[in-house]
Amino acid sequence: MKMTMEFDLPAEEYDFHNALRANRMHSAIDEVLERKIRPVLKHGEPSEETRNILEEIRTELRESLTVVES
Repeated sequence: MKMTMEFDLPAEEYDFHNALRANRMHSAIDEVLERKIRPVLKHGEPSEETRNILEEIRTELRESLTVVES
């Protein structure tokens, strides 16, 4: 499969740079999910409020990644 992306520079420079960094952004989000949030929820003893917040963040990030991967 091949894909070509075209950007009208300099007008679309922001989008161009985001496309170049997409893989690094995906990896960074995945690392936060797996190395920061997951251990706290699985092995830690967060307060109920903290647990709820972390689960909401995890859900939002996973949904964002799922949309990207589709």
